[in-house]
Amino acid sequence: MDWVSDRIGGQASGVEEQEHDGFDMSVSHDAAYLYLLFDKKQGDWDFTRDELDIGFGTLGEGSETADAAPGLAFPDGGIQTLLKMKGGEDSRMLVNSGYDQFTYQWAYNSDDYIPLPDASRDPSAGDFLPWRLALSRPLFLPQTKEEIPFDDVEVGRMTESITDPSSPQFDNLADWHAEGDVLEVRIPWMLLGFTDPSSLRVLDYPFEADGLRSVEVPGLRIYPALRTNGETNEEEVQRLDYIWDAWEEPAFYERKKRSFPVLREAYAGREPVLEPEGSDVAAGPDR
Repeated sequence: MDWVSDRIGGQASGVEEQEHDGFDMSVSHDAAYLYLLFDKKQGDWDFTRDELDIGFGTLGEGSETADAAPGLAFPDGGIQTLLKMKGGEDSRMLVNSGYDQFTYQWAYNSDDYIPLPDASRDPSAGDFLPWRLALSRPLFLPQTKEEIPFDDVEVGRMTESITDPSSPQFDNLADWHAEGDVLEVRIPWMLLGFTDPSSLRVLDYPFEADGLRSVEVPGLRIYPALRTNGETNEEEVQRLDYIWDAWEEPAFYERKKRSFPVLREAYAGREPVLEPEGSDVAAGPDR
C-alpha cells in the first residue's frame, strides 16, 4: 500500500516481527517515532468492533495490570504507558499514574495548579491517566486585572490520517491510519517516556526519584492485545522485546514540500542578490 511508511515497509533497518492469533505485528523506528504495523488475519480493521490495547514498558517494576484494560496481564516487568486503539476520537495514549510526570510537577509539586488525581503514586498499582502537557502557569495581568488560569492539553490523543505527502489526506500530525486489514501507528518517543532514544534514556519514576531524572534502559517491551470492544476475559499478553543500537547522527531524507512549485514560479527570472565585495555580513543558515 502506498501510504504505508517505508520505515515499516522493509526499507529501514531493525524491523522486528511477531505473530499473534489475530494479527501479525511489525515494529521499526526512526529518530522521531516508534512505528507499529498490524496485519489483521481475518477481516478488516473495524473499531466499532475491534479494540487494540498495546502496553509499553521500559523500566522495571511497572504495572502488570491496567484499570483501562481490564483482564489483560503484562508480565515480566509491567508497563509505564498504554495505547488504546478504539478508532475516531477514542484512541489515546495513557500513562501509569506512578510514572506521570505531569501530575508530579503540577499536582504534587506546585501551588495547587491542578487537583490531586484519584490515583495511586505506586507504579505497580495499575492506575492509568491521560498523557497531559502544561501550556502555561496561572497569570495575573495587572493592567486589566485579568486572571488567566493554568492551561494544559492532552497530548496522548491519537489523530487519524495519512502521512504520505502525495495523498490528498496528508496530515503531518497524523498518528494512525487503517485501510483494509492493515493498521499503521506511529508514536512520538516522548509519549513512551524517552528523553533521548539515541542513547536509550527514559524518565525515571518521578515520585521515587524525587524529581525529573533520566536513566538508561536496554530497550522497549511491547505487549499488543486484540479483543472485541468491552471484552474483559483474562489474558496474559505476549511480549516483544524491541532493542536498537544507539546512534550519533539521525538518518533523514529530503522531499519537496507542496509549496515548492509556488516558490519556484514566484522566483523564476529573478536575479540572485549578491553580497557586495568585501562585505563583512556573514551568510547565516537561513540564507
